[in-house]
Formats: sequence, structure tokens, C-alpha cells
Amino acid sequence: MNRICLLIICLMTLISAKAQYVVVNTWPDHSTFYIMIPRDLLMFAAESGSADYKLSIHLINSQKKTVFQKVLSFTINDWEIQPGELLIIDTDLEAEPGRYKLVTLLRNEKLGDKKENQLIVDVPERTDNRVQPLIIAKRGSRKILVQNYQSLNRDLGQCFLVINTYCLCDSIQILADLDNNPVRRIIPRNMGMEIDIRSLWGLGYISYIELCFFYGMSKTCTGDLLKQKQTWQKQRYGLEDQLLQIKYIASQNEWKTIRAMAKDDQLNAIEYFWLKHDNTPGTSRNEFREYFNERVLKADELFTIHEKMPGWKSDRGRIYIIHGPPDEISEDVFPMGRFPSITWYYYDENGFFYFIDRSGYGNYKLVSMNEED
Repeated sequence: MNRICLLIICLMTLISAKAQYVVVNTWPDHSTFYIMIPRDLLMFAAESGSADYKLSIHLINSQKKTVFQKVLSFTINDWEIQPGELLIIDTDLEAEPGRYKLVTLLRNEKLGDKKENQLIVDVPERTDNRVQPLIIAKRGSRKILVQNYQSLNRDLGQCFLVINTYCLCDSIQILADLDNNPVRRIIPRNMGMEIDIRSLWGLGYISYIELCFFYGMSKTCTGDLLKQKQTWQKQRYGLEDQLLQIKYIASQNEWKTIRAMAKDDQLNAIEYFWLKHDNTPGTSRNEFREYFNERVLKADELFTIHEKMPGWKSDRGRIYIIHGPPDEISEDVFPMGRFPSITWYYYDENGFFYFIDRSGYGNYKLVSMNEED
């Protein structure tokens, strides 16, 4: 099986969304929408290990008018996308700068599974110079986002570095660490670049790569692209899930205000909630939101019992999201004459949480705590 890796660093505007999510790349005459689909949303036929999908796309402006619609068909094999990876479906369209609602319907043609999502997307101005890289790989015929950068490095000799940007910089500097030796290259500004890494540095193990963009006497750098955690990687949940997750940390007034809004307004209200709680306003990242999303995903990974009970909805998931990982865990999972139990201890908070599994299937319920209201 031939797995050829294409490394793409796309300088784009970050768009907040859930379940499937979107990054928009702005060009002089059009925009490219990159729709990301998590591996766990895809279903493959057991006999063939492949799946045929249709992705319906509707772009709706602030006047609730559909300005773009399209249906994309694709076939994907299960070996082309691994657990933790994200399938990328991209499409070009003309869209004026502004805020839109993107409605997507992902339908499995053979198995009949359907997943609909509504996302808020912002198409930036043509002169927007914000830098937000994407790292994309190609396996087989499909584009994916690879989360395991070790596997990316193993195939890096067959990779290309592609920079798609309408960023009005003077030049771009590529910094990298090749086999523990620092290397750098200056390349002239271009709106689309495809660079064979082998021709720049030859074969070797790249453990660090960074891009710096120069504007006159100033510059903007991306940081280490191989370690940088992207906010949009963590965003995979629908509107109702977002609301319930926010309830864990929102004040009563915030929660009641958002919940009372019309559904069409709640997505904007959620974005405003995160903007208001951004502890580094004025920067391109919202670390508070990133940190929260990391905990939600980790709760899913650790505590999911079945698809109708995701880990973030469980009692342990809720405590994990609010308080983080415990400092100490005491387990009594095979007791005599009692239900299995787990106790979490938090030393800094001088608190504990006691969970019991009365079902016998790992669904631990919170029954005692000394910190939570």
C-alpha cells in the first residue's frame, strides 16, 4: 500500500465550528472552504472496507439567503484515514467578506447514515494578514490532517511543503531542525508555493519546522508547526452539545441568556461567550477555549461507554472538564458485596469526588464530593 505524504502549510483564517469544521482560505477572486471530517464520523462497509459519501453544502448569509450550494461525492477506504485523523474535503466558491452559516449534510450512500451540522464561518477581507497554518497530509487519494507527527516524519522524504497564502508579506523564512541541525531558507513572497523539501534539505528527520512572515521591519512567526495544537482540531460537536458543555463553566445568567435565544442566534452567542472569556484578547488564539476543548476530548477518550453516552456527558467527564485530571485516583473495582467505586483526589483544591458504578457496565455516577456545589 503506497502512502505518499503531502505536507501542506496553508495560511488561513481560523473558523470556529463543531463536529465537521471549516477553515477558509481567501484568494483575490474566490475563497476555498476546507471542511474537516473526523475519522469517527465515517462508517465503512465491513465486506469492502470502503465508504461512498455525499457531502451537501449550503452557505447562508446574514439575511438568511442561500448564496452557495453544492453536492460533493467521494469514496474513501478505511486504510486511508487512521483513528485520530481528519478527512479534508475542499471546495472553491465566491463569497463576499462577512459572516455566514454553513450547513453540511454528510450521507453514507450504502449504509444510510446521515450527519447534519450547522457552523458559523467568517470569510475575511482580502487584505487580512492573520497567519493560521494547516498541516495536511495525503494518504492514497485523500487529504487528511495527521495528528501523529511521528508517522508524518517517517514519510517526510516523499513530502512537499506547500504554502498557499494571500498574506501580503515581503518574504517568508522557513526554519527547521533536520537531524538535530538547524537549517533555514528565505523564499520570496508568492500567493501559491509548492516546495520539495528534499531539494531544500535532503532526506532526514525533521523535528521542528516554523514559518516567519516579514512585513517591512516587522515579522510574524507561526511557532513550531509540528507541535502546535490547533484550536479547530478540538472542535467537533453540534450546537446542542456546545450548549451543554458551556453549561459546565458558564454563570447562571450566561447560561440562561444563551439558552433563551432562538436557535439561529445561539451559535453567535457561543462565539461571544468564548470571546468574552478569552484571557489573551487581541491575539489569534483563545487559550482558554483550547484548554477547555482539550479536556472535553480527553473526557470522551477516557470515559465513553457507548455512542449514546459520550465521555464528556458522564459524571467523571464533567468533573474532569471542570477540574482537570485528578492528582490521585483510588479504585475499588472488584469489591465483595459492594458496588465498584472510584475516588478522585485534588490536593490543590483540598477536595475529592466519589463515584459508584451501580450498573456494572462502567457508568460511574457521582455520589459524594466536598468541593462541587
